[in-house]
Amino acid sequence: HYSSLTSIAISISYNRFTGSLSNIYGLLTVDEAIITATQIYASNNQFTELGSAPSNGVMLAKSFRLWASVNSFTSIDNSFLTTGVFHPNPNSFELDLSTNRLSGTITKTFIPVTARTFSLNLKLNEMTEIEADFFAPFNWTACAVCSFDFSSNLLTGSLPSRIANTHPLPNTQRLEIQFKNNTGLTGAIPTYLLSSLIPSEIGGFESSAIIFISLADTGITGSLSIPD
Repeated sequence: HYSSLTSIAISISYNRFTGSLSNIYGLLTVDEAIITATQIYASNNQFTELGSAPSNGVMLAKSFRLWASVNSFTSIDNSFLTTGVFHPNPNSFELDLSTNRLSGTITKTFIPVTARTFSLNLKLNEMTEIEADFFAPFNWTACAVCSFDFSSNLLTGSLPSRIANTHPLPNTQRLEIQFKNNTGLTGAIPTYLLSSLIPSEIGGFESSAIIFISLADTGITGSLSIPD
């Protein structure tokens, strides 16, 4: 038991670890009242499971980062992405599961919390669709730097219907959403993506805001005219 720890960093990348990643972060028991940062670097291994969410306080840090790209994950235990597992109002939340073999639907469970800095990287997997209301649980007014990367999957069908239930998004300084290299996507470009090209339409970003939307190499059709 590490009662005096305020920050944890575990780096096991570029090895040949197999099995469940929970065998690694499950080794620690911390005082959840004082833990401020958890960083787990487990990329380039041969893990096949994220495992179930630990009950040892490791995930409750105000700053949480899990980089687990280039492994052999095929699915994710639902308990791992349960809202109560993580801090309810983190400063930053980063989940990188790129270059794995995840398949099926990209669901809202991939957004267990909202953070001032939020990053979800699912590129180079085998996901086949994304929920129409995927962005619904995300609190955009609480996020300053927001990044979602769904590039190079096997996505088909339409893009999510809208990015937020309400505008404006005045606190957003950087917004990045990537759908590139999903040739099975169809339909028109959603209004929210066109609107995001003009700050006044999305509710008035800061003048220095950076907005990056990538639809390269997809099957999206329709006009590029900006809505009135």
